[in-house]
Order: sequence, then structure tokens, then C-alpha cells
Amino acid sequence: YQLHFDRVFRDVAYMVGANALAEEIVQESFAAALTGLRNFDGRASFESWLRGIAHNLVRRHWRTQSRRGRAYDRLEHVTPSAMGAQPGDPEAAHVQDRRAEVLKAVLEELPAAMREAFVLCDVQGLSAADAAARLDISEGNVRVRASRARALIRTELERLGWIDARGVPRGGAS
Repeated sequence: YQLHFDRVFRDVAYMVGANALAEEIVQESFAAALTGLRNFDGRASFESWLRGIAHNLVRRHWRTQSRRGRAYDRLEHVTPSAMGAQPGDPEAAHVQDRRAEVLKAVLEELPAAMREAFVLCDVQGLSAADAAARLDISEGNVRVRASRARALIRTELERLGWIDARGVPRGGAS
């Protein structure tokens, strides 16, 4: 438990956003692993198997939650200075906060499979091979899902006026 908790928690927190929910899912993952230990066949490492359980529980959470009216809280802790705003510049800080809110909402609207691939590859920085192993799909499938997610995000941000057709950020859409 102590050896794997932090890494599994970090993965789940990136996927669901809220730390309390992430902790609940991780606890459920360990409980499921303990009760299903006889199903562990050793083909993958124990940690990979445990992360697979956690990812399945995250998917179940996504399927059961209401899609409307919920912001994707994974970016909850993004600060204006982390996104390039100068300290003491309230207008820039407001624009950066608004950008984070818009991005949360856009991510929430992605299909779960694309969101998952995007988060693993583009947010966590995993290779396609590592993401494929965690999701139990092919590397090509991970690349396609992440690419489609990027395209959908880009299209929506452009539609909302946050980026131009070249993908360059605009000052601040309404």
C-alpha cells in the first residue's frame, strides 16, 4: 500500500481532478485488488495491474456522473503565475483563471477515452507505449485518441475565441 499509493493517487487525481474523489477511488482500487488478488497473473507488474483497476474505476465514475453542469476539476490548482501571468497583475491573473475554467469545461466535454489518452500523454507526459500499457490498448490507438482530443480541444478553443486559427492564444475571450 505505502509503496504504490502515491503513484496511483497521482494518476487518478489527474483523471478526476478532485483530491477527495481521487483518494476514494484509490482506496476502492486497493480494496478491489485485495479481494481480487487471486486474479493477478503476473503478466504485468503489480503496480500496472493496480493502476489498471484504478483506471477502470475512474471509467466507471465517468460513466455514472452527470456530464452536464460539471467542470473538469483536474486543472483546479493551476495558478496564474504557472500559466505566465506576472505577479501583481490582476487583469492577467483574471484572464489566466478564465482560461483555466474554459479549458476545464472543454476537457469535460471530451469523450472519456479521448480525455484519458490526452491526460496521460499531454498532461502527465507519458509515452504512447506507457499510456497504452496503462489503458490496455495499442500504442497506435493511444496516439489516435490523443490526437483527436487535441484537435477537438483546438477546435472548441478557436470557436470560443480563445485561440486563433493558427492556435495562437488571444488576449481574453468573453
